[in-house]
Amino acid sequence: MNKRKTRPGWISTEFAVSMLLLWMILGVLAAMLNVNRKYNRLQLTRQQCLAAARSQMSSLTATGASISDADISRLWKNISVTVEESEGSGQWDGLKLLEVTASRKLKKRLVRIELKKYVYAEGQ
Repeated sequence: MNKRKTRPGWISTEFAVSMLLLWMILGVLAAMLNVNRKYNRLQLTRQQCLAAARSQMSSLTATGASISDADISRLWKNISVTVEESEGSGQWDGLKLLEVTASRKLKKRLVRIELKKYVYAEGQ
């Protein structure tokens, strides 16, 4: 007759190990979701800065006037847009250089988008 040898506590040890592995997997998953959330927020901020800079550049080239700061703050929250104009030099003589910079502080990081474009000066 074969007597089964019983191992007291074997089932509870297996259960404890499997629960530990499950909690480790869930912890890694939660950390990955947090990193993904931060990355998505950064990409959204970059996209918003790019949209603000492109809109300002389009307004400058189409109408010659920039979008007001009130409209920019209404359309894109916490994004600051600056415009610099300078005369072209060298092969760009007679043209005007437009530099549009859109930026936003995102926690410890500064997201900054710069667009530059040469356009005809108003006298031409």
